[in-house]
Amino acid sequence: MGHHYLPRRLLRGFSQDDCLWMFDKKNERPPKHLRIANVAQEPDMYSQELEDRLNNEIEQPFNAILERMDQGAGIQAADVRTIAAYVLSMYRRVPTGRARSRQAIPDVIEQVEQATLQRIDWLEQLQPSERELAEKGRENIAQTFSRIRADDHDWLWHSTLMPEMLPRVRALLEQMTWQRWRIPPGRQLLIGDSPLLFDEAEGLANENAEMIFPLRSDTALVATWRSGPQGEERALTVQHTRMINHRTIARADRWVFSQRNEPWILPLVRHYPA
Repeated sequence: MGHHYLPRRLLRGFSQDDCLWMFDKKNERPPKHLRIANVAQEPDMYSQELEDRLNNEIEQPFNAILERMDQGAGIQAADVRTIAAYVLSMYRRVPTGRARSRQAIPDVIEQVEQATLQRIDWLEQLQPSERELAEKGRENIAQTFSRIRADDHDWLWHSTLMPEMLPRVRALLEQMTWQRWRIPPGRQLLIGDSPLLFDEAEGLANENAEMIFPLRSDTALVATWRSGPQGEERALTVQHTRMINHRTIARADRWVFSQRNEPWILPLVRHYPA
């Protein structure tokens, strides 16, 4: 059994009897009906220590909110900090979050290497007599960063999975207004392997920013900068529900999950191939 990048408690909201339908954007095969334990997971994604921290510090506090919502309670202002931490973790821990980190690694390594070399240059200027030692230091730095570049690992990704590593983004999420959107009876929301729907080019700080997070097959959490009480509920139209599902499938890296296998889903998945 691997590590779940979409937590099982979240997936339960899109399942029936702990099973759901999984659609693959990378091929045209029919969807599979699978148990939650067997989807949205990969082996050895995290260390055991990191897995425990994600569970204890991020998932369990949010699960308590989900349990209250399942019993009919709304979102309270005090819940927003927990929601923000969970949402930020969800943005980072999924496969697309890992891909972003891997793409950023060359630039990060280059920045750290140059900063280290500049530090050696500065120390050499203070102590010109230590030029030979400075040259050895530069050689060691070159060898060290050469090994780092050759390694295929997820150190940068793992280091940013906990919300405290991205304090400015978390602060933005905590300041936004969160609403609970309900879809019409008889309809369903889907969830993808990259479940947070927002315009990354625009960013969250923009006054028109809107982040949609499918939470259950009948509910989405939405963050905006519009004024209003935290946790306000809103009933969506059929058209708006379709729009969210289109965005969910388009945004997904590969996998899309649904509670029911309805005829419209597979053609829509094929419309947005990976």
